[in-house]
Amino acid sequence: MELFEDIYKSGKFIDHTCNTDSGDSNSPEDDQEDQHEEDQEIENRKANEDKAVSLATRGQNCPGASSVKDGLVLERCQFLTIIDLDTARLKQRKGKTILEGRCVECQASLREKQLLSRFTNSSLDGLKDVDVNSLRERFTNYTQTKWQVPADYQTVMDIAEKIKAGNRLGTKLVVLDVEFSPVSDQVWEIAVVEFVSGKVVINALVDHGDDIRHTFSSYKTPKLLEEVSKSVHRKVYSQEGRLKKVNVDKIAEELRQGGISPNTVVLVWQWGPRDLQLSQRLLKAGGHDDIWPETCLPLIKQFRLNTPMAKGDKKHFSLKLEILFAVVYPRSGLVGMDHRAVIDCRQTRLLCQAFEDLSLPVDRRKMDWEMEMKPKLIQLTIQDSFQHLQVTNKRTAPNEHHGSSREKRQKGNRD
Repeated sequence: MELFEDIYKSGKFIDHTCNTDSGDSNSPEDDQEDQHEEDQEIENRKANEDKAVSLATRGQNCPGASSVKDGLVLERCQFLTIIDLDTARLKQRKGKTILEGRCVECQASLREKQLLSRFTNSSLDGLKDVDVNSLRERFTNYTQTKWQVPADYQTVMDIAEKIKAGNRLGTKLVVLDVEFSPVSDQVWEIAVVEFVSGKVVINALVDHGDDIRHTFSSYKTPKLLEEVSKSVHRKVYSQEGRLKKVNVDKIAEELRQGGISPNTVVLVWQWGPRDLQLSQRLLKAGGHDDIWPETCLPLIKQFRLNTPMAKGDKKHFSLKLEILFAVVYPRSGLVGMDHRAVIDCRQTRLLCQAFEDLSLPVDRRKMDWEMEMKPKLIQLTIQDSFQHLQVTNKRTAPNEHHGSSREKRQKGNRD
């Protein structure tokens, strides 16, 4: 209790303890007194905004182990706990020490749900709570001006033009994505796609034999995190049988034969080079350290530069791959299929095509950026129903699919 005594003595705290006394009714005098206390509490809150410690949640009822939506408590605390210094934790936030709004048990349960949701839900589940129409409306505002192209991405565009002209190999510029353990960082799936043609260089599960790692290498791993890692592993390797499973030596061989070299320019949909670093570590462990370049180009910052917060915005525009892709290409057959390495590569490639179109003056763009706020109902024939849905003509995504099975059969018959 010495910590709390020091806090009180310093005067650097905000204590908004609620009055938990109950009664059948209040007299007018009591109502006036309550109103006065409420006004005084508001004044105290404003006066103590710069204090180092906040106990604003003290005395409140714990809202339970579920998120509170629109002010509604969806799941009551099973212990009916009152928040206090002995029932909730103090934590640091933006330089202040605050008392959490949930009891220790409910906060732990909520965190567990959030972790499991983050690593195990499908992307379609991740989109169900997203207001995509609102995001499209907001994105429309970003399309009204010519987008800025940083120098590093201009280099990418220049290389792409040389590849199109036949002056460079397609593997000079590729998109990389890996799926890996959120705990051990062990790579479980890898895909590389040529940026210009969309040709798949490699798309495979990694065969680690019995050496599957779900724990940290240097310290004890909480049981919850182990279970999260195992859940991700089951999801990734559920593709076994439909996707080839190869060892590190075979991966290195396919990358070399495909034309990947230290001179290749690698693009990743991240803030940093993590996917490349994990891929380098994977191959280096097998004695192959001469394949990947040392650096790559993370792409999210290119989009963040052109999607700033406007006046009235409460948060940054979401640049999660699955969300942004659904906004830009709402009719694509790739929507909701994220967290498969080759799908993420294809989505990244198509978003780059959109970026390049937006970097042109508005009157020179090839895509129609009138964002549709609502999906259109389309009357399909029976024949149409058996073919892949294509991206709407408003934002055509070339080479999204490599042709339907029907098209391939027709080609085979002609041959």
